Amino acid sequence: MAVFYSAVEVIEMAIKTEEAGKTFYGGVAKNTDNAKLKELFAFLAGEEEKHKQVFSDLYQTIKESPASVPYDWAEMSLYLKAITDSKFFLGKDKAINLVKEAKTPEQALDFALGFERDTMLFYTEIMTIVSEKNRDLIAKIVAQEKSHIRQLQALKEGLTKSG
Repeated sequence: MAVFYSAVEVIEMAIKTEEAGKTFYGGVAKNTDNAKLKELFAFLAGEEEKHKQVFSDLYQTIKESPASVPYDWAEMSLYLKAITDSKFFLGKDKAINLVKEAKTPEQALDFALGFERDTMLFYTEIMTIVSEKNRDLIAKIVAQEKSHIRQLQALKEGLTKSG
């Protein structure tokens, strides 16, 4: 059975994703002894909070005028469902569990890379459903997600070379 999401529900998912990302990054930052990982994950937790605010603002706009949202849910709903069903697309429980599962800095980085890739893909799709005036905001978040992927990958490679 197909699952269909409204624009409001998609933005709610984005807000929850940012909250879960903050939980994950903050939890790892708190629990790790690796100074570089602690610094990067504390930074990323702050970025998730900023993104949450952007989506919260969008949520208010879309909630007030949902008819203005351009989208074709028949095409998009299964695709969004596939993304949100991913192991790395974090719900609050998944975020807490991944913090517990991340026994090494390398595991934490692998989880973080998976999360950033999935959220970048999800947000790229969100750009197609928000009004044109809001697309630049989402595009900036996608660009930040790409930057986070580069930072995480660089740290992972640094750990691999030094380990």
